[in-house]
Amino acid sequence: MGMTWASTFLHDATRVDRKDLNLTMGLVAGIVIIAPLLAGNGAGSIAGGVFASLGALNLLMAIAARPPVARFPPLAAAALSNAGALALGTIIGTTGWVEVPLVALGIGIILVSASGAGFDSIGLVTAVMLAVGVGIPGGSGLEALERLVLALLGGFWAILGLAIARPILLRRGHFEAREDPRRPTTPPPPSTPVPMPVSRVHVRYAILVAGTTAVGLAISLALGLPRDYWVMLTVLVSLRASIATTFSASFLRILGTIGGAGVALGLTLFIVNPWILGVFLFLFAMALFATRWVNYGIYTLFLTPFVILLLNLVYPGSWQFAFVRVFDTVLGGGLAITVATLWWLRDRVEHTGPPIAGSLLPNPPEGPFTGRGRLRSAQAP
Repeated sequence: MGMTWASTFLHDATRVDRKDLNLTMGLVAGIVIIAPLLAGNGAGSIAGGVFASLGALNLLMAIAARPPVARFPPLAAAALSNAGALALGTIIGTTGWVEVPLVALGIGIILVSASGAGFDSIGLVTAVMLAVGVGIPGGSGLEALERLVLALLGGFWAILGLAIARPILLRRGHFEAREDPRRPTTPPPPSTPVPMPVSRVHVRYAILVAGTTAVGLAISLALGLPRDYWVMLTVLVSLRASIATTFSASFLRILGTIGGAGVALGLTLFIVNPWILGVFLFLFAMALFATRWVNYGIYTLFLTPFVILLLNLVYPGSWQFAFVRVFDTVLGGGLAITVATLWWLRDRVEHTGPPIAGSLLPNPPEGPFTGRGRLRSAQAP
């Protein structure tokens, strides 16, 4: 078991898929994401620009790089579901400790529904947006409505940007059929979605992820962590149906976060001008989307300073976010590894067969948490 984890981690950490480097998509994503920030800053509402950029960012994250998800109907559904989840999370975040079971319920429903519709990547990002809404300060009904509108604007702006850039992206092969990082199925025909029966496998996996995410939230609330949603996000993207890929995703995210937080710390200690921060945000956004499928650790290395600099636009001089991000990521990754290990041991003791395998996996495993499966980039801010 230990050798399997170690070999899988070493393979995922050292594998660099140079053919998947996509500078064109990185440039398009950087422009799409930075435009709302520039508009918000110019209009004197940088916080509004941040939420619009989040809508654009997560719309781009929801693209599973398969032809159906690159078309308008699923993209529009992703924009609507992301904005709705952000607003719902904002309201849930006002309920105190009641938010813990509400988060578990909401994430479970999102993951099962998206899995049944064949759009796991959209479901994952929607769950991420729910967690972000819960954790970002300032929750109220009015705030939820404002975030809903801004995220919708950002999401549909991203769709427009993709439509404009689509001919270039098609020539570059960005929308060619590619393995979905979370579902081991044969690529579908380009013109049809991928409806899937909701099985006990999907439901069990969704319950496991939702419950673990809620535990992460409860621990964060008990510790009084200022950015508790970072713990939830780490659990969401790290807890896989394979113990080896859970181990790899968690540790690569931790290592990438530490490196990225160091870069962000150096920048936020000396730079407070929002226009200069905007330049770096553009560069990091471009880099993280260009390397999205190259290596998960590299991707996280660029994602971390992007998120921290984004927060520094709203809270200038908050260099301490770098340390908070590392702590929350370590906590969430440790929780994901612990749950995956306990479930693996449960299966070995009870010999019940595969209770989870087959849902949201990089490759089909031979059993639950078997230590097999290929890690691809999990997306989350």
